[in-house]
Amino acid sequence: EVYYDAKDLTTMPGTVTDLSPNTNTGALSTSPPTLDTTDGIESFKFDASSSQRITSTIDTSYWGTNKLHSVSFWFKADVVNGKYNIFHIGNSATNQASGFWINDGSADSNAGNSLNWWFYGGDATLKTSSFSLALDTWYHIALSFDGSTKKLYVNGKHIEFSAGSTAPTANLPTGIPDSASLAVGSTTNSGDYFDGSIANFRVYGGKVLNAGEVQELYDYQKDYFLGSRSSVTLYKGHLGVGVTEPSGQLELAGDERIQAYPPRGMTHPSGSDGADNNTAKNISYIEGHGEFKASASLRSRQDVDYDGHQPYNAFDYDGGNGNLNYTSGAFLIYGPGSGESVGYNKTTGYFEDNNYQLSASSGTPYGHWLQLEMPYKINVKSYFMTATSNDYWPQDWQIWASNDDTNWTHIHTYIGGTYDANPQYYTVAHTGHYKIYTIIVTRIKEGSTLDRLRIKELRYFGTPGPTTLDKGSLTLGR
Repeated sequence: EVYYDAKDLTTMPGTVTDLSPNTNTGALSTSPPTLDTTDGIESFKFDASSSQRITSTIDTSYWGTNKLHSVSFWFKADVVNGKYNIFHIGNSATNQASGFWINDGSADSNAGNSLNWWFYGGDATLKTSSFSLALDTWYHIALSFDGSTKKLYVNGKHIEFSAGSTAPTANLPTGIPDSASLAVGSTTNSGDYFDGSIANFRVYGGKVLNAGEVQELYDYQKDYFLGSRSSVTLYKGHLGVGVTEPSGQLELAGDERIQAYPPRGMTHPSGSDGADNNTAKNISYIEGHGEFKASASLRSRQDVDYDGHQPYNAFDYDGGNGNLNYTSGAFLIYGPGSGESVGYNKTTGYFEDNNYQLSASSGTPYGHWLQLEMPYKINVKSYFMTATSNDYWPQDWQIWASNDDTNWTHIHTYIGGTYDANPQYYTVAHTGHYKIYTIIVTRIKEGSTLDRLRIKELRYFGTPGPTTLDKGSLTLGR
């Protein structure tokens, strides 16, 4: 029905050409979007501070009674501070529209960090659970509606809507008129303007995209937007698959799909005991992957040789029943003023003693730490952390990474964490692949009276490193 793309443009035109056969030319607002060529990627850039959008009128008369349709596009958000609409079809002023928005929860506390697709005329909103949306990062979105079921795909993968979403069966988009307004970058009656870039925007009238077609759309330009490469390269006698300059005789690019780490919950550990100041690693063998090891900073109590309060419990995928109480003890922890001096300032929540420094030689900060060591290298893109107590919740923390447990690289800082019983998602932007990731909590919730830290669950999400074969030595990314 509609196909707008900035690819191969050298300047922003007066109108946007419809690359489909239907000539649904896109008109530009008085203050139009601009042409963005950052990193060699051509896209339409929108600025939420002004009424920038692309509009048209499309024929929906043949979409059927229930207005079957699909939408596909790439987008990159520069700012998310409220609700930002990416497109509208229909008349949002009279509640007769289909649309898609991203939200950080400040405009709608029920939405949280989420992707939202809704049909007006009943306001049947389907939204994701907390979605870890990274700024300045390209995503491919595909949406399909078959008359009763709406589906969302992110980067080619089907994403379930949250259980709290409104079912669409009683609120179908039948109110969308046969001659419908289309707006890209805002609502059709203006407002909630998008702040970021949009490219390769397509609307399919009366067509329901299946999973295979969605994957084809994603594969079509994933190399272009994500910087990945599907090519085979011969470089200085070395063969690279998906790698431009292979470092070994054969190098295969790592899987670009986001995966969870550990890939399943860690189980009852080996290699741990209840010794004073115990720093032994909890070791779990995960089939098809290898050994994953969890460890934490010094403990002061000797009654920690049981399940429920070991480092691996933060990675056990138990749905929140187990928890990790780690620092200078286990479930019951003595703090300053109770027979222990660990350099913890209970007034500020900060640590002031090098007993709690991961690596003085690498300059890591003071604080209690929790470490995950993997059998292979990954690049962490995001993570979530779940609290188990409002009294001992991390307030400030950093993430450091290493490949040898000696040399450490600082990759992420977060300041101002607040308590929430639900998982809280955070994004990470860094280069390189590492085997060991350690979160260092530099400040417990201000005013905590005890040197006690509780983390119910921690899980990383990222992509594995490359696989290299060189001089008979095989290094697996997984």
